[in-house]
Amino acid sequence: MAGFELHVEVRELPIGMLSENTGQIPDVPRNPRKITKEKFDDLCESIRKSPEMKLLDEIRVYPFNGRYVVISGNHRYKAYKKLGWENVLCKILPEDTPKEKLREYVMKENMHYAENDRGLMNTWDLKELADWGVVKFDRKLPTEHKDLSMSVKSLYQIAIDCKDEKEQEKIYNELKGKYKCRILTL
Repeated sequence: MAGFELHVEVRELPIGMLSENTGQIPDVPRNPRKITKEKFDDLCESIRKSPEMKLLDEIRVYPFNGRYVVISGNHRYKAYKKLGWENVLCKILPEDTPKEKLREYVMKENMHYAENDRGLMNTWDLKELADWGVVKFDRKLPTEHKDLSMSVKSLYQIAIDCKDEKEQEKIYNELKGKYKCRILTL
């Protein structure tokens, strides 16, 4: 959009002044994201455990008919509402934001371009990930995590005990052309 320059205001707004984007803004469809009840409950629990996160990721809103329509952050807005929050930190888009830009923001803010590297996640502390609600535990893990279990779909690993580094390197070189693998030192 030639000539359009975005200037946003960041401030807390009373949650009663916000509305979910249901498509009420002409030419701006409702947000395309949906959430399961289980994931919504997880989101509420995450917010309850770490309320300071609201300072890191404001809800984006657009002023419309005396209220503020949530352009990005509808699920967080509903979670804040369910948890009884009175105020929410918002980035307020200007009223002169072109509808084309609002549609673009609705779609782009609701896209996930990246995904977690499950192998790399396995190098994190699994208990910490569970405490944060990043993973759910439901099956037994080997070694030091015997009391924990988790449902990371791509967590299938093979451990090979080698007599020395030379054998380890030889086996690794044989496997790396065929499989995604890495060397871990325990």
